[in-house]
Amino acid sequence: MKKLIACLVLILSIFTISLFNVKAISYLDRIEKYEITIDPNKDGSLEMEFYIKWQVLNDDIEGPLEWIKIGIPNKYVSNIKALSSNIDDIFYYSDNGSYMRIDLDRRYKAGEVLDIRFSYTQSRMYHLYNNECYYDYKPGWFDEIPVSSATIKWNKSGVTYANNEIENNDYYIWTSPLNPGETITVDVKYDQTYFDNLDPDKQYSDAYMT
Repeated sequence: MKKLIACLVLILSIFTISLFNVKAISYLDRIEKYEITIDPNKDGSLEMEFYIKWQVLNDDIEGPLEWIKIGIPNKYVSNIKALSSNIDDIFYYSDNGSYMRIDLDRRYKAGEVLDIRFSYTQSRMYHLYNNECYYDYKPGWFDEIPVSSATIKWNKSGVTYANNEIENNDYYIWTSPLNPGETITVDVKYDQTYFDNLDPDKQYSDAYMT
């Protein structure tokens, strides 16, 4: 009986591992590059430019790729611009959270790769404390899609602290691959005097319903 139980346990373990491996590699899409460049304005809002290199891996389960949504911090967005020709429409989208919805110019099938670029202005992001203005920014992540390379670039001008060690002449840089559900956290601080007339009533909000 002990040998039978041990055999059954072994079979169950192999079956479970096999299921895990199938699940682990059965992604519908992969993001090769996920880059965000951030330039703060003097009122504390942020100019955000996105570049996403998106690869369609499987179109059998949900069909070809027609639209995507990218997580953003809140509903306080403006100046939304499509910067690549494969974007047919782009707009704010609330779905139990804040997103930028991108409707593509056509249906993209397995094996195709899209270079998606867009920009917008993001408000209600800063916190004020004593004489400091600080940002705690966690870019939207993907629960079911691996990201081969995620890069966040934040303009260095006026920054007194950043929680990283990578930089070039103009930007602090955060970079990492991301498994599904993983995130990057960006912390930066300024003296409030760097900005013009910061409004305490316009500090960070996570509101998403329009």
